[in-house]
Amino acid sequence: PASPRSPYRLKALQLQMPQLRSAGSQLSLASASSARLIDYAGNLGQATQILPVISTLTFTLAMTELFAHAKGDDNRAPGETPTVGHKVITVLLALAAATSLYTTTFAVLEVYYIQCLCGADGELSYEAKKRAGSSDNLDQGTVQQELVEKVNELIVEFRFARTAARNSMWISLFSLMAAAMVYLQTSSGFAWDALLASAVLLAGICAMIATVVTFRRRYRPVLKTFQSKVL
Repeated sequence: PASPRSPYRLKALQLQMPQLRSAGSQLSLASASSARLIDYAGNLGQATQILPVISTLTFTLAMTELFAHAKGDDNRAPGETPTVGHKVITVLLALAAATSLYTTTFAVLEVYYIQCLCGADGELSYEAKKRAGSSDNLDQGTVQQELVEKVNELIVEFRFARTAARNSMWISLFSLMAAAMVYLQTSSGFAWDALLASAVLLAGICAMIATVVTFRRRYRPVLKTFQSKVL
């Protein structure tokens, strides 16, 4: 029999080295890709976490004004038939409350569940390090890869809902500003100060829309390119 250091044994090991290196490199690439996707999911959750800061304030203000209208705090006695302007204000406030509620609901749920998934991935990574070199390590890596694939599917699946949540936040802000403009005109009878204040509010609405469109036009192509490489 050939000794461990015989030329035949060394030759066989040399022939196997490229295959072993290839398998090791593929495993490293798979691990790096999985870690990158989990990091992307975590960053996405942190970005979504910003939305409730605005939507919660919008929801609170809209609901407060809606209840104020119902109590007659808008210089109208309870039970008195509201004017067309006040009806428009009520609809705009209801729209602001509904859209901001959706934004808050989606953002809270996405941040919570993404953080739970990231925590599960961290636990699997810890278990994989503990079992490094054992026969169970391969099964642990397979489970972790399945989790990464599920995270990928969920991110893609909720992409439309995520876009709708961001748009709902802007709609709620627009509705609040529009309601304020209508209220100024109905309460002052188109006085010059009310017209000037409404013009300022309208300028703010236009600036908001222009800023959103500019950012999306500049950043979305880059994000689509990046997301296509990660996802």
